[in-house]
Amino acid sequence: LVVETPGLVFTSNRGEDTIGVFTPGDHPVVDKVAVGVRPNGLAYDPKRGRLLVAHVGDPDIPGSCTVSIVDVRGRRRIADLPVAGRTRWAVYDPVSDAFHVNIADPPQIVVISSHDLAVRRVVDIPCAGPHGLDIDVTHRRLFCACDAAVLLEVDARGRGAFDAMPRGQEHGRREQRPAATTDELAVLIVEHDQPDERVLEILDPVGSRDRDRRRREHGEQAGEQGF
Repeated sequence: LVVETPGLVFTSNRGEDTIGVFTPGDHPVVDKVAVGVRPNGLAYDPKRGRLLVAHVGDPDIPGSCTVSIVDVRGRRRIADLPVAGRTRWAVYDPVSDAFHVNIADPPQIVVISSHDLAVRRVVDIPCAGPHGLDIDVTHRRLFCACDAAVLLEVDARGRGAFDAMPRGQEHGRREQRPAATTDELAVLIVEHDQPDERVLEILDPVGSRDRDRRRREHGEQAGEQGF
């Protein structure tokens, strides 16, 4: 995870149960902080300088599916919270001042307050394997890419609204890469495996739905764009 301000890079060091923190340069010095079992997804709250670390855990270690909160300025872990299953990607929402964390099984998104470091709510996801996760802060939307080859649009305000956008083949493994977002556009890059190739699709969820709606109104079959 790269944070432009204050100019830091964070790494998940799954093999040693630590995260790394360093400032890019010719001779970077990496500070390490011990966290939970097999750290994975990272999300950063720039206001408080807090890093959420989501752990994959170990099936042989009960209770090892957790998230940790690290005080980046102090280089220390300040909280651990249990979650229901293996974590995947995570994002920070500055508007609600909360972290959103994907849980693979049971399929859900856990919302954690950065203020009091408590679970604010749990959003059940109707598709298997929530994986990639990103947020359109302006329009209050989460985009959740699932192993079930579905890209879900989830209301970031907790109103439970879903808009499913099926993509690719049912057997495809979905991984959403970080989105580029502006006030008018949300672009997502979704990766999925097909039998003999790996495919990248660049999606404009808002524009794609508008184009598909116009095609339906004219009696045409909506198609997919991608490469």
